[in-house]
Amino acid sequence: MEIDNSRLLLSHPLLSRIIMTKKRPVAKPLDKQSHLHPGGNGLKMTKTSILLFVLIGVTAVLCIDAQAQTRKIDEGEFRSKINTATRLRAGRAMRVIVTTEGYAPGDRSRTVYDHGPDGAMRISVSRTSKGFETRSETIRIGGNFYARQNDDGWRKVEVSSGPGSAVAGGRGTGTLGPPPRIETEYAYLGKHRINGQKADRYRKTITTTTIAERKLVRTFVEEYWYREDGMLLRMASEDTIPPNKYRTTTEYDYTSTIIIEPPIE
Repeated sequence: MEIDNSRLLLSHPLLSRIIMTKKRPVAKPLDKQSHLHPGGNGLKMTKTSILLFVLIGVTAVLCIDAQAQTRKIDEGEFRSKINTATRLRAGRAMRVIVTTEGYAPGDRSRTVYDHGPDGAMRISVSRTSKGFETRSETIRIGGNFYARQNDDGWRKVEVSSGPGSAVAGGRGTGTLGPPPRIETEYAYLGKHRINGQKADRYRKTITTTTIAERKLVRTFVEEYWYREDGMLLRMASEDTIPPNKYRTTTEYDYTSTIIIEPPIE
């Protein structure tokens, strides 16, 4: 039987190794641009990369600016803002909304105070406790008072103008112990936006440490947001008595039209 010569050559181990070995291309040295960008265009950046750098820069500037605005202040500066705001809103028509939560699991309340331009006032209260909601409303116009509960009708209320009964005051005889340590700090927290308006934010923090049978630390924080003209826009407080927290938020609206009229003759 005849065997082809080419097959005999391929069957030789040394020759087959030489034939099957391919020449590998010589790797080109990487230039500086290829180190900067995988595609070799080191001087070019994608739109995503540019946007990322811009966002990082803006975030850094905002963080630095916020830290620069925050500073400790004294009690005089803090109370000056409160006094100015109180004077500016005296006798002014406005709506004040007060919400509370945290006094018990699921308990909350919402109270709306409408102050009319002529001194009239309407107070609407909604309270939720243990899953039940109660509502009440009171109107005062001059010396006349009106009230209603839930879905009941309005009734006119006679208010006594006589002197109230005096209640004797005194000090209790509770367990004696070292007096609590009270620390108060005031701070200006910079400019913020609230309800679409620019406002200066202030904070007051009171820390009370009591050591009796056990150590108890109570923290009470109040924050105020003042408009550029000094008007108060919001006040929020949080009272922390471990493990509970109680929150109250008060919103001031000076733009609503307040009309208060007698509900019945």
